[in-house]
Amino acid sequence: LAEDDLAGVKDALSKKKEKKEGQPEIQDVLEPGKPVKVGESWDLDPKKFAAGMMDDEESFDLEKSSGTMTLISVEKRGGAQYGKLEGEIELVAEKMGPVTLNKPIKLKFKLELDVCIDASQPAGTIKIDAGMKGKRTAEANGQEFELDIDMDMGGTMTIERAK
Repeated sequence: LAEDDLAGVKDALSKKKEKKEGQPEIQDVLEPGKPVKVGESWDLDPKKFAAGMMDDEESFDLEKSSGTMTLISVEKRGGAQYGKLEGEIELVAEKMGPVTLNKPIKLKFKLELDVCIDASQPAGTIKIDAGMKGKRTAEANGQEFELDIDMDMGGTMTIERAK
């Protein structure tokens, strides 16, 4: 990367993103929208996922993107109802920031949740693993270049009631 480009990447990575007005909460993105039984699956809305989790709907072909969640199990803990859920979503990326790809690439997410599902307490664990892999030609600022993408990332967030 040229020095100016490197400075731009560092700047973008160091900024904390504030939630936009109307940006959905994670529970709105992942909820089924209707009661479901253990073992039942539902479709995720890629547009909501991109807006809520990625804050970047414009980089994706949301018509070709898809996702599902499944309720794996339900149990009572400490008087509250908890659910274990698993899901996958694929976002078809056409751009990466200002860079336009010659051919889309899939950004794949795997989700594992163990969360309070009766809204009686803000508690649970959310694990997200994501990745994309492929070689693409890209263009930015009138210049064409080759990208060799091999990205894996993940993390776990635990939410507990304050004592």
